[in-house]
Formats: sequence, structure tokens, C-alpha cells
Amino acid sequence: MFEVPLIESKLARPRSRADLVDRPRVTRALERAAESEVVLVSAPAGYGKTVAVASWLEHAPAAWVSLDAADNDPVRLWRYAAAALGTTLPDAPLEVAIDALAEREQPLVLEDVHVLSDKHCLATLGHAARVFARLVLISRADPPIRLARLRVQGHLGEVRAPTLAFTVEEAARVLGEGVDAEAVVARTEGWPAAVYLVALWVRDGGDVTSLPRRHLSEFVTTEVLAGLEPELHDFLVGTAILSRLCAPLCDHVLRIEDSAERIAALERRNLFLVALDDDEAGWHRYHPLFRELVRPDDDDPVPRCRRAAEWFDAQGQIEEAVEYARAGGDHAFIADLIDRHQLTLTRSGRTTTLLRWLRDLPESELAERPVTLVAGAAAASAGGRPAFEVERLLAAARRAHAKHPEAWTPYQEGILRITTAIARDDDVPAAIEAAEAAVAVADDELAVAALATLAAMQLNAGDEPLARRTCAQALQHPTAERRPHGFAVALATIAITEVQAGRLEAAREHADQALLVVRSTGNVDTRIEARAHAADAVVARAEGRLGRAVRAADRALSLRPTGAFRARILLELALARAGRGELARAEATLAEARAVIADCRDAGGAPALLERVTETLRRTAVEGPTEPLSPAEQLVLEQLPTPRSNAEIAGALFLSANTVKTHLRSIYRKLGVHSRDEAVTRATALGLLSS
Repeated sequence: MFEVPLIESKLARPRSRADLVDRPRVTRALERAAESEVVLVSAPAGYGKTVAVASWLEHAPAAWVSLDAADNDPVRLWRYAAAALGTTLPDAPLEVAIDALAEREQPLVLEDVHVLSDKHCLATLGHAARVFARLVLISRADPPIRLARLRVQGHLGEVRAPTLAFTVEEAARVLGEGVDAEAVVARTEGWPAAVYLVALWVRDGGDVTSLPRRHLSEFVTTEVLAGLEPELHDFLVGTAILSRLCAPLCDHVLRIEDSAERIAALERRNLFLVALDDDEAGWHRYHPLFRELVRPDDDDPVPRCRRAAEWFDAQGQIEEAVEYARAGGDHAFIADLIDRHQLTLTRSGRTTTLLRWLRDLPESELAERPVTLVAGAAAASAGGRPAFEVERLLAAARRAHAKHPEAWTPYQEGILRITTAIARDDDVPAAIEAAEAAVAVADDELAVAALATLAAMQLNAGDEPLARRTCAQALQHPTAERRPHGFAVALATIAITEVQAGRLEAAREHADQALLVVRSTGNVDTRIEARAHAADAVVARAEGRLGRAVRAADRALSLRPTGAFRARILLELALARAGRGELARAEATLAEARAVIADCRDAGGAPALLERVTETLRRTAVEGPTEPLSPAEQLVLEQLPTPRSNAEIAGALFLSANTVKTHLRSIYRKLGVHSRDEAVTRATALGLLSS
């Protein structure tokens, strides 16, 4: 799997400072909150949330992740959490991966949770809150993850602003002698950041009685900054744009050569500079509130943001580079980064991030960027975005290509054709035409993906023999196993064609391999994962494993496939449900498939398949068991809906356990099922059991 490098400083917990006031009262509150699985530390900026948690866990093992706006991507979020826990994110669906992380039984601290707004990120966070034995959330606002339910269930401990606010006694230890701590606390409402700012001001001879809270920003500018040497003043103001800083970065941003000395001087002055532990690069960060207050209103951060973007790009930290380029309004630089790194981002599952960057670019910039637009269309398709969104990006890419043909390569043409084929799943002939064009222009990098896409569309057309031959070409290509996405689609498609040919053993082997390849790539493309689960459903039904078939089809549908492919999965699900005796649900699924087919411009072979499935369901509704159940078998059948075990059923009917097992095998055979649950469902549908 292709990985974007991690920002190591995000995993470092803040280092305790010698001058911090010991606050056992707050530590005890955190200990009480920790009697619950989830600890929420929620308060506005400047309340010392991070310091309180870091002090509480100072001598305890804990994984720590400092979040920022770029973490609004579930894959990125949990990659960092996994790294903090000393492992890598398992190659599995995210909820399964989070379950695996929770088994490590190490507290996980997520700092600045308020930056998360993406619904998928919040959904995964809500899941983590249910499965982690100890999850600590530090936030300026309550995250929308059903806190009320956690609270009622006794799984949530909370520490909030009233607890974190300084008492008069605590403020007095910060302010020192000769200062009316009670008056300061009254004016600041115990706001720790303000109390520390007052302490700095008073230390330099200021009058505490003249400091209204609303003037904190002016205070920082006129009193704290004004008292600094010019080179430190300029350094602090100039680097306040940086969420994290180290000497080489600051040297580049400010075009100086002595940042290390200036950082050391600021540390000595205790000017809200926090050193990050265990980091040889010397990373630091400012107190967030101080960063906001220290920047003057007339500051022009654009040149410094652009230089920060350049520096992070040179270090291979492309996400940090883009964030600073966005802040600096350098749209051309962002587009260049997307062009250079789009393959890495897509293959590592970062389509959400790539599309977010793309949406930030103005139309005027995109109109000149055919390569960027193709990358965006491919990312939107891989991320399961609606077909109209993919088509819009494809159309824009074609227009940009017409203006700038010199930027076009066979690779871009191949990606455009493959993405077009997938987006036109509701028009099978058009999809086949686009896939054939992709095969015609594909080089070794894209040949397997192009052939696999063509085979999938041929299967949608109902031509299983042709799809199987095309799959064989894809799987026999020398680069097949090094192209996991195309390889997985080809395996899934050939598995379905092997079922049609009656070769179930080969079909199962191919379907299992497709699932394995998808998991090994980290499930970064919803379309490919959907095809792997669809193949598993088809094969499982053919094997008589109807429960697995239903689960696999449901999983495939949850990934939002469209057009003829979605119709095929629905029809497969209808057959599996009918086989389980769930006739009403099978009919509802069939109706949904009929509606999907009706919405298609040309659904290929789906209408013919619909007719066959409709007839199968009609026959299933009127057919009873292959032969009648014996009276003894009927007695055993009537025990199956109960919670009794086979041994308990034997005792209730005065039979031996072996006799019950014999009757069960006969019941399953006659009803055409393979499990106790399926037997109950089928028998109920046939009227052999009361509902």
C-alpha cells in the first residue's frame, strides 16, 4: 500500500514545564472522569486542557495525537491513531481496524477534536468511543458523537471549564506576591491563559487593575510583544502562522539563519512556546490562543505561508505543504502538488483529501489544468462520489485538454477512459466503448486496470464468455499482481463467470483472492471493494451458503455502486433471500432492482437477468419441500425456533442426540437450506411453522 509520510510531531505529547502550577484538584477530577471509558475534556481555548491531561498522564503510558484541519479524513485520522499506538492501521474496513486498535488496551488521547467536522470522521470517532477501554478527547466544543447516550450508559466522564478554571489559590501561585489574585480571578473568570498573561504583564511592572478581558489582544501586542527585543518580536510575529515550528522551517520562512537561537530565547522567556517531546528535530508549537492574539490585524501572511509550503513540499510532507499553500492563496502550487502526488494519494485511500484540495481551486486555475481534473475525476470515482460529479470533472478535463494538449499523455487518456467507463454504468454500451478505448491506449501502468474494467462492463452486458476471456488477458499480464486494483476487479469478475460455467471451486478461489487483494490495499477504492463483495455473494449463493451471500451482497450495496452493476447485486440478493425463505424481503429487493434498471439508459444484460430472477421467485413462492417432512422431523422442526441446543431438543423429545442430528440433516435437505436459522425462515415462509 502506498503511504503518505506521517508528521511525527503530531504524535508527541506536550512536555511538562518546570514553572507550571501543580493542580491536584484538576488531576483528581480527571481520575474520577476516567472511571468511565470515554473522558471528555471540553472547554474554550486557553483553559489548559492539554496541560491538564498531559500532567495527569505524565507517568502513564498513553498514545497521543494532536489533530488539525487536515485530519478531517477518516483514513488519515486513524493512521495517526495507529501510529501513536505503536502499530499500523490494519488492512480492513475502518470499523474493524478501529476494533483492532482498541484491543491494544492503551489509552488514546485525541487533542483538538473540535477540528473534526467530516461526518465519516465523526462516525468513526463515535465507533471508537464505544469500543476503546480508555479514550480521552480534548476539545473546544462537544463532538457530535451521541454523548448523551454515552452519558446515560455511564460510559462518559467529563471535565469542563468550571473545573479547569483557576481558583483564587491557584491563581495566586501563578501571579506571585503583591497581586490581588481574587480580583484577577474575578476579572478573568479564572481563565488560565489570561491569568498567565496577567502574570507576565505584572512581572514587567504592569497594573493589574487596568486589564479588562476584552483587551487581551491589545495587551499581547502592546505589553508582551513591545517588551521583546526587536529580533524576538519579529520572529514571534512572523512564525505565528505556523501550527508547528522547528529551526530549519523558521529559517526558510523568515529567510534568516539563527532560528534555533531565537527559539531557545523564547523558551527561556516562557512565552507560550511548548516543546514537543521525543523529537530530535526540535519541534515546538505556540499556545493556540497566543498564536491568535500575537498576530497583528495588518499582517500579510501570504509570502510566509508560501515559503512554508515550499519547505514542507521539499520534506515530502505534501499535506502540510498544501495547507500552507491554501493559507497563502497559492492555487498554482496546490495544483502542481496534486499533479505530482495524485497517484500516491489515490492509492493510499486519500481521495477525500485530494477532492477537498480540488474544491479549493478556482475555476480559472482548473480550466488550465487537465491533469489535475483527471486526477480529481479518478479520485471522485474511487471515493464513490455520485456519477454526475465524476462526469462534471471529466467534462472539465476534456475542455482543459482541448486548450492544453501539450499537458496530455497516454496515461491521462487511459485514466480518463477508465473513469468514463465506470461513471457510465447506467449505459452499458457506452461504458464498453470507453473501456475498449482505454485498452487501446493503455501502457503497462494501466493495461491491467483497462482490461479489468472492460471485462466488468462485458459482464454487465451479460456476455459471460467474453468477460472471462478479457479477464484472462488481465490476469495473465506480466504486471497483473503489481496492479492490485485492476487485479482485484479481474479476479472478482472471473469468479462470477466461473459460477456461470459451473466451476465452483475455481470461482471460490478467485473470489477469496479478490477479497484478499482488496484488504491488502487498505480498501482504498469503494468500487473495487464492492465488486469483490459482489463476487463473494454470487459464489456463496452457488455454494448454498445463503447467509454469507446475503451479508456479502449487503456489504457490496453499502458501498453505493450504481447502474447495471447495482441492479445485478440487488438481483443476487433477491435470490439469496428467496433461498432463505425470506420471500417478502426478496420481493422488495426485486422491486428495487427493477427501479434501478428502469433508471438506466441501457442496463445491458440486467433486464434479461431480471426476468429470470422474477420467474425463480415466482416458483419459489409456490414450491414446498422437495418431499414431505416425516412426523418425527416435524416435531424436531418445531423445536428449532427455541433457544434449546440439539442435546436439549433430544431430551425434550426423548430422542438420542444422534437421532436429532439425523433428523436435522434430512430437514435441511428437504427444505434446501444449510443452517438452523435458514430452516426456521424457510419453514415459516412455507407455513410449516407459525410466524
